[in-house]
Amino acid sequence: MGLSEEEDNMEGNKAGVGVVIIIAIVVALSFSYVLTTPTGSQKQTIPSNPAYTNTTYLWADAAGWNFNHGVVNPTLNYTVGTVVTFKVTEADTAPHTLTINPGGSVSNPISGESRSGAYTVLSIAQITQTKGHQSQGQFYFSKPGVYTYWCTVHPTTMVGLIYVNSTSGSSSATVAPQSVLSGPSNINPNLQYSSYLDMYTISGTAGGTFEL
Repeated sequence: MGLSEEEDNMEGNKAGVGVVIIIAIVVALSFSYVLTTPTGSQKQTIPSNPAYTNTTYLWADAAGWNFNHGVVNPTLNYTVGTVVTFKVTEADTAPHTLTINPGGSVSNPISGESRSGAYTVLSIAQITQTKGHQSQGQFYFSKPGVYTYWCTVHPTTMVGLIYVNSTSGSSSATVAPQSVLSGPSNINPNLQYSSYLDMYTISGTAGGTFEL
């Protein structure tokens, strides 16, 4: 028996609704994939009372970390036992992550990206794609050695090295050494003295330090 015109319309409407639902599910899954980034296999436990603390400022730009804001893809230096708070500012509205992994070398820093144990400190969703937005995440450097930090979306242009040095003797140091990341125009009057390192450190607002 053939369907009436009214029944035909109802069947057509059901089919249309089904297509819309399927499209909505696909779009939702795609959006979820874009906004979520796995943190990798490395686990992070941040101690409540670390030996050292440090705040490092980075600008996320597809052309390179800190592009137009100081030294591009700066080499960072910390003392083992340091909890670093990374404050990342979205610079170009592109998606970015801040991911860290043990390994890498001066001649081939990208080699560290392929090693197991990567940890995403800040995901695409956390950094956002809103220009000027600042997010922050922490990483505990519990072991000395060379680390690689990079953006998983732009792994060949946004990549740099981190050196974590062993420490001995007194644990009273309050300042972990760090590379010069920016010029005098970005200096704030944050002067600290390290008895262990026997030096003064002036912190820069763009994440750099000048050692005196």
